[in-house]
Amino acid sequence: MAARNKPYEQFGEYILFKKLESDSLSELWRAARIENGQLGSLVALRRFTGGNRDAIAQSASNAKHIIGSLTGTTFAKNQIIDVINGVPFIAHEYAGGRSLRHIVERARGGAGVTPNPIPID
Repeated sequence: MAARNKPYEQFGEYILFKKLESDSLSELWRAARIENGQLGSLVALRRFTGGNRDAIAQSASNAKHIIGSLTGTTFAKNQIIDVINGVPFIAHEYAGGRSLRHIVERARGGAGVTPNPIPID
């Protein structure tokens, strides 16, 4: 099957299903980890494809050892920070819904949509 017709992309031990957003520094994907030959639960996986990747990879290598000790309601659950084939990434438990970037763009009238300000309450 041609690569462009594949419904997914493999990234190390992850299967990338759908690109949710991208910017000059990274790509955000809905993905799943392959565990014991089966797909595990869904995760949000951000691959850092731009910027100074060597510096980001070094920071990721340093952070992966402390990420497990960060807990609380303000932290994404089950975070993993690592590097696969020279590409640094962050993965965490996937929660569906719209990103804050999407909500702000809609409020400002992005993508040809009439501006709809966000209520303060």
